Amino acid sequence: GETGLSLSGKDMIFSAKYSWKEYIPVFLPSNAKYSVKGDFLLGVTEKTKVSTLISSFKFNNISVVNQNNKKVSSSAYVGTGYKIRLMKNGKIIDSHIIVVCGVVDGNCVVNSSDYLKIKRELIGKYSSKDAYILAADIDQNKKIDNEDCLKLKKDF
Repeated sequence: GETGLSLSGKDMIFSAKYSWKEYIPVFLPSNAKYSVKGDFLLGVTEKTKVSTLISSFKFNNISVVNQNNKKVSSSAYVGTGYKIRLMKNGKIIDSHIIVVCGVVDGNCVVNSSDYLKIKRELIGKYSSKDAYILAADIDQNKKIDNEDCLKLKKDF
């Protein structure tokens, strides 16, 4: 087992290896709609507000920043590439990159720009990276294909 202690404002635990280490809480959503895969927060849908996303975590000290690391208002929508951060004493303890299904261009809504980026990806004229690849895989079959284009086109 592990025993807890607060030392110099840090929460510490005594690990099974008989040494003290800083306790970092597991930063996972309490809402089963969302999941974490590696660095990415999945299951976020178009027009999800920052306040809605933050309320899905059991922490009070959470912030969301955009791709330029600017804090996003709680009433704004989240976009692919935004980050949700767990903070303590002004420092980032943990974070996840947000993936909004279908939002491939990084803005907060599904539109023709997302559709065109997926089409360009299919014909080799554009190469998505990281979170944007996950956002483009709308049917979640682990590849970007015509089915993703068709599903996305229905949304706008």
